[in-house]
Amino acid sequence: MASQFNLGSVISLSQAVEFFGRAGRFGLKLDAVRRLLGDDELMRCWIAALDPLLSNSRPVHGRFTDPQSQIEIVRGWNRGCGWGIPEEEFTKAARSIPMWPEGRLVAVTLVPYLRAPAGSCLPGIAHTVRELLIRARVAQGATVTLTREEELFLSAVNLIPGHERVFGGQLCWEVVDFGSFLATSVEQVFDADVDLTAGRFLPGAAVFAAAALHPAWIRQMAATGGAPFVCVPGLRASPLLCSSVFVLDFTAESEVKLRTGTRSLSFSDPRCSVPTYVRTSR
Repeated sequence: MASQFNLGSVISLSQAVEFFGRAGRFGLKLDAVRRLLGDDELMRCWIAALDPLLSNSRPVHGRFTDPQSQIEIVRGWNRGCGWGIPEEEFTKAARSIPMWPEGRLVAVTLVPYLRAPAGSCLPGIAHTVRELLIRARVAQGATVTLTREEELFLSAVNLIPGHERVFGGQLCWEVVDFGSFLATSVEQVFDADVDLTAGRFLPGAAVFAAAALHPAWIRQMAATGGAPFVCVPGLRASPLLCSSVFVLDFTAESEVKLRTGTRSLSFSDPRCSVPTYVRTSR
């Protein structure tokens, strides 16, 4: 629910002119302002994305959002998007923040596991992935609407057998290493599931949560020669799409796009990150 506080009643005309003048100099477009004025959900998500930037905290390793800011961001999403995560989950998350391990590509991430909305044909995993993919795009100022192809992918999303999760409106801290292994083909991603993570859970929703909560990481990956593709080893698009693996593509101006690939697919850039867990709170 939106706040009843009227900012317009306390800000002066000169401050408003200065704000929009500065915003325009740093790239804010008139079309973006019009979209924000006409879309409450987009406005809520934009304000929530500003929180870590306006806090006194600094990004971890220069690219990851600190845990306390993540809690506030997800709390804002929960209120604005009606996810229904109870407040006690945020209290528990605040009391159980894990230590941030060494490693420049290791990220501590707060992952929401959302219950499917009443009357929705999407299961909890698909609803969670869809919501986090939208949040990731909003954080980059990109198009929010999913493509028909992406909606098709989401209709076929499944957890790998033996890696089931409960999607009931809970929060989990998960520690994921995005630099542990690089693949040049989907064949290697399937092999990595066995060779690198045998006996352990594989990151699924955590990858989408990281894309949404760590926008600076996405921008660095796209702009500075990092791995421009990140696979989602804990999920499969099946049976509709022949047990394809999900891949996040950051190549186009940091916009987060969802793709799938079968075993025969090779990546145009031979740097696809295959993330693995360091530790999770289950």
